[in-house]
Amino acid sequence: MMPGATPTLPAHDAARNGEGIPFVLMVAAALGLVIVYRLWMRRATRYLAGRSGSDAVAADKALFVARYTYFGVALVFYLALFGRSLSGMGLSLAFISTLASWALRAPVTNLAAWMMVVIRKPYLIGDRVVIGEFTGDVKDISVSYTLLEQVGGTVSGDEKSGRSILVPNQNLFAAAIVNYRLDEDTVLDEVPVRITYDSDLSQAEAAILAAARAALSERGVADKREPYVVHELIPSGVISRVRYHVQPVRRQEIASAIVASIHARLSAEPAVRFCYVQSVAHMSAAQPSDPFPPQHPDWVRSQPSSC
Repeated sequence: MMPGATPTLPAHDAARNGEGIPFVLMVAAALGLVIVYRLWMRRATRYLAGRSGSDAVAADKALFVARYTYFGVALVFYLALFGRSLSGMGLSLAFISTLASWALRAPVTNLAAWMMVVIRKPYLIGDRVVIGEFTGDVKDISVSYTLLEQVGGTVSGDEKSGRSILVPNQNLFAAAIVNYRLDEDTVLDEVPVRITYDSDLSQAEAAILAAARAALSERGVADKREPYVVHELIPSGVISRVRYHVQPVRRQEIASAIVASIHARLSAEPAVRFCYVQSVAHMSAAQPSDPFPPQHPDWVRSQPSSC
């Protein structure tokens, strides 16, 4: 070697020191880590789902640990392969950043949303909430998911369906959150009653209020705010809406009791009639001398409209 000349390493020594690593090899290694990650998580998910007695919260925590364990091992492995030279280190960090931004997007967003729930407390365990399209009672809050006991879903009312919903915490940044108990323990609910135009409105209101008070008292619903009635004119009659305050988890129960009480009281009021939409068909011959076509016996009965 000539004096002053820069020493060079053999090709195999340069590769061993991390110099001259092909760009394609680094891309292949990154893709390989992604593929292994997908297989790793798929296998872990199936294993946890197949275990007898494992619940959703425990499985979520185990997957969280497995995910970040893999990322730690993958980071050490990638740096060991491509992190010896400055150029290799720069490319390695670039690939690792790309991989992390793609693979860690959901976990990091879930973690940020969980921190928001812990600090800001938009809901607590036991609250009835609406998160996007899901309604339920909060059963557990983990790092990745909020576990809800579904309300509705299989029925049209506010009763628990028996199903559980795991809502990813990242949805909290994109969906509106409705908490039935954030400020108060009760919500305003109503039961509409349709009555005819010729009904005695004052008697109807008194009977509706008495029915609502009786139903609320029988079921131990205590609130300093008294129920009240508002009226609305519609094309076929009058809608009287009785409004009252009730605990969110008892909405279905109390509304059903009030409907039964109102029906019993208004049925005994001769000056008040329920209104319902009815259609009446009138048939006439094409010419005065033409006979009427055969008619069903029910068609010739005179039934005045109730509205």
